[in-house]
This record gives sequence, C-alpha cells and structure tokens, in this order.
Amino acid sequence: MKKLELKTVDIKKRLKLALYGKSGTGKTMAAISMPKPYIIDTENAIKYKQYIDKVKERDGYIYQTSNFKEILEKVRELLYTKHDFKTLVIDSISVPYSIVSNDFAGNPSDDLNAFNKNTSFGANTKKADIVFYPLLDLIGKLDMNVILTCHLKDKYTTTVDKYGKSISEVSGNTYDTYKKLDYFCDLLLELYQKDGSDKRIAKIMKSRIGSFKQGSSFEFSFDSIAEIYGREYISDSDKDNIKKIKSLGIELLEKGSEPIELITPEVEKELNNLLIDLHIDDNKINEMLKNANAESISDMDLEYSLKCVNALKNKYKNKLNSLYGSDAKDNINNDINM
Repeated sequence: MKKLELKTVDIKKRLKLALYGKSGTGKTMAAISMPKPYIIDTENAIKYKQYIDKVKERDGYIYQTSNFKEILEKVRELLYTKHDFKTLVIDSISVPYSIVSNDFAGNPSDDLNAFNKNTSFGANTKKADIVFYPLLDLIGKLDMNVILTCHLKDKYTTTVDKYGKSISEVSGNTYDTYKKLDYFCDLLLELYQKDGSDKRIAKIMKSRIGSFKQGSSFEFSFDSIAEIYGREYISDSDKDNIKKIKSLGIELLEKGSEPIELITPEVEKELNNLLIDLHIDDNKINEMLKNANAESISDMDLEYSLKCVNALKNKYKNKLNSLYGSDAKDNINNDINM
C-alpha cells in the first residue's frame, strides 16, 4: 500500500467569531471595533453617538433590518460582489433566529415581524434550524472576518434523582440562538465586565484556533485579538517577537475580501441544456439548488455549477452509450453543446 504523504498547507482562515454575554457588557462596541465592518443591525441599537463615532472611525457601514430574508440577501451580496469591507457584523443574530422560530418556522409565511408574538419558542427551533442553516453556510464561505453577537441565556443540565425523576438545573450560561452555531464558528467567546471596571474580558468557551486556548481569558480589544491571532501563523523563528506577531495578526484581520465567482452565462446555458436533455425532474433540480445554497441556477457559484455540468455530461455519455453503443462517444461534445 502506498504511504500517505502528509503536507503542510499554509492556509490562513478568516476569523469567524461568535460573541455572547449579558446586556451592557459591550458586545456591540467590541464587534464594531473590527476592521472596516459591514454591520447588520437587527436591534436598531447602533444609533447612539458612541456607536456612530466608532463606525465612522472604522470606516464601516450600517444596514438596519431584522428581516431574515433581507439578511440572507445582504450576505449573498457580500459573498458574490466586489467590495471594500473586511468584517461582517450581525448584531445580534439572536433576534432574527427568534423571529424565525416564533413565526416563519412555526407558521410558514413571509411575515417575519413577529418578534414579540407570544408563541412557543422551543417547539419551533427544529424548523427554524432548517431555515437558518443556509445563512450560516454562506457566512462560512465569506472571505471576511465575521463577528456574530448573541444574547445570553441560562444553560440547563438534567440529572436524575434517587427516585428516578429527571431534574433540570441551571448549570451556567450559553448563547441564545441556533444551537449548533459553534460548529460554524472557529471561536466562541463569553464577554463580561469585572466589577467596577470598564475592561471587557472574553472567556474562550470553544476554539479551533490553537493560539486561542479554550478555557482561558483575555482583555477583549482589536489589538489583543490581533496579537493572539498572529501567534497562530507566525513562524517558529519569530515566535518570541511580539511586534512581528501583532503585525501579522493585524495584516490577516485587515486583509481585503475576494468574492466568489458566479456562474457565467455560457455555463448556465450549458447546464440548462443538460437538465432539459436528460429530463431532470424538478425535485432533483431543487435538490441541486439547495446543495448550491442558491435560489435559482443564475445564483449558483461557478465552481459548483461546473461540477454539476461535468456530472451531467457523464450521465449524458452513459445514456448515449446505452442507446447507440460506445461509438457515440466521439460525437458527444457536439451533441451536448448544441
């Protein structure tokens, strides 16, 4: 058996961070302090002078909405179009998730303005998760830093007493939104303030970034994030050079974004022809669009659409071979590109 060769690949991921904490701990200010932020303000909170001044200082932009479809549309725009923004901030992601849970998932409609409806939140979360997944999938593909702020809620642990009765008790805090949010983020932080201090302390609750040690805490600021993030990618020869470490971290966080290329008209035409020639039914097409996280073929990215074209070409070849024999191979390309 051939020995598998392990190669070191120099991949510098964009920072994907979820931040939760009590009201008033400074989550919004912490999030909008990141480089050149595009801020989706779901709580109409970034209207006070200190926030406006910080957004101007960071050369950011504010878009106010709690409508899930609008949020999805804006993230698509950031993913597929060229722009100068470096950080996506959704402040908070708890609000649209609550709206989807209370209204859109429980009673499908286009009305997402039901945040204050008195409906059963828990009963609807499974449906809401299905609706919410495409947003987090798009966020994962973004070539930008991503900061998602979340509300705080009690975390419960269920135990069984000596009589066999289940008892739920508060065992700590967690974020109040999509339950598997931490699977999409590389870093999960709980933000708090020490008594009598204005300093924001971040406790690392979960981390896929080696330099951010799970269970440890640090004073939250852009400089501290940059220094710790830089340690993940610094060369061994410079691991004690604080100046170089911080400089590398800033460079990574200040990096511009590159959009994902959308399907070209030529590939779209070829894909549509193949779908028609092979009589692909609507269910299969809808499944393809779901996998592409696209509403229509024209919304598909180029890489995935080319994979679909190649798969359908193979299917087309097999179909012609079964009908006319292997001699049909020489004419296939002409047939499918007509």
